[in-house]
Amino acid sequence: PKMEEEKVDSFYAEDSGVVTLGSDNFETEVLNSDDVWIVEFYAPWCGHCKQLTPEFIKAAKALKGHVRLGALDATVHGAVSNKYKVEGFPTIKVFSKDKTAPTDYEGGRKAPDFIAAARKELKAIGGADIPEMEEEKVAGGGAGGAGSFYEGSDVVEVDDSNFEKEVMQSDLPVLVEFYAPWCGHCKTLTPEWKKAATQLAGIAKIVAYNAEAQREFAGKFQVNGFPTIKFFAPKSETPEDYTGPRNANGIVDYCAGKAELYPGAPVEISQLAGPAELEACLTSKQLCGVFMVPHVIDTGAEGRNKMIAMFNLSLIHI
Repeated sequence: PKMEEEKVDSFYAEDSGVVTLGSDNFETEVLNSDDVWIVEFYAPWCGHCKQLTPEFIKAAKALKGHVRLGALDATVHGAVSNKYKVEGFPTIKVFSKDKTAPTDYEGGRKAPDFIAAARKELKAIGGADIPEMEEEKVAGGGAGGAGSFYEGSDVVEVDDSNFEKEVMQSDLPVLVEFYAPWCGHCKTLTPEWKKAATQLAGIAKIVAYNAEAQREFAGKFQVNGFPTIKFFAPKSETPEDYTGPRNANGIVDYCAGKAELYPGAPVEISQLAGPAELEACLTSKQLCGVFMVPHVIDTGAEGRNKMIAMFNLSLIHI
């Protein structure tokens, strides 16, 4: 009927890249297809559905030839939406290799989020990879996407290429946040994570890993939600889950306690030759210990070195 067409067309025109789905073509287009589908079940009156429309169109055009996107008006085609227990709008489901068991899409509502989800699904079923696209780079969905969260801070940003070196081979204890750029809880954590990283400089390493842009270590450590936080002891490949507070003070207290269990390498001792060096030491981000020693003329080089060794040992056990 003409009314149905108008409802659909108000969302997705024929050239939008999003396939208009209904009771008459859902089985042939989606269920009998070998393609991966991301399907939006929507209602024409839904404000969130209207906001989603331009992003869904961008994603559909970007994913052409890789993954197909479709939209079904659930107020018209109730038989289909009821079959998949659609109770709110928009509801988005991924129909992958097993079309009889679609999964709920729970990612972000921007084009790069759909592209990242499509890439993840294709990788899971052994499909061809999707090249990184401009939409992802702009929105921070690519390998460098952590910058929008932690650029200019003391948080160490890692990816699959340097995770082992920065985390599993670290001399310091490491706390890693596995996050997604679209995650609201991750955004809330960001300022606290930055504060903790600054306060813990030289004591523990605070790390961020964009689990939407990178896959290897998120999969290795079974990251299923965001943010997921894991603690790595120095030189350890086996993390433990962090379930403590999500504020800077709680994170600092936790890491400081862990640091006591894993004393680090010998502390570098620098001679303070004057007031400028002392001021720089006292205003440093790191813990500053000042040790007063007699003049080298009075103790000799051997005596001075013994004192420094004692000072170093005491700092390790602070």
